[in-house]
Amino acid sequence: MSVAYYKSILYFIIGGKMKLLDRELQWQKAVREKPVTAYLYLAITGQA
Repeated sequence: MSVAYYKSILYFIIGGKMKLLDRELQWQKAVREKPVTAYLYLAITGQA
């Protein structure tokens, strides 16, 4: 494995937690503002 791979894992562990929290808040906001768009996004990405 490359150094960049380990750096990205470290970054994910340290920064990823904050990022995921932020993304979750943005997602909740998006769902409130545009529920149809959010549902379509989930359907397209196969998460629905």
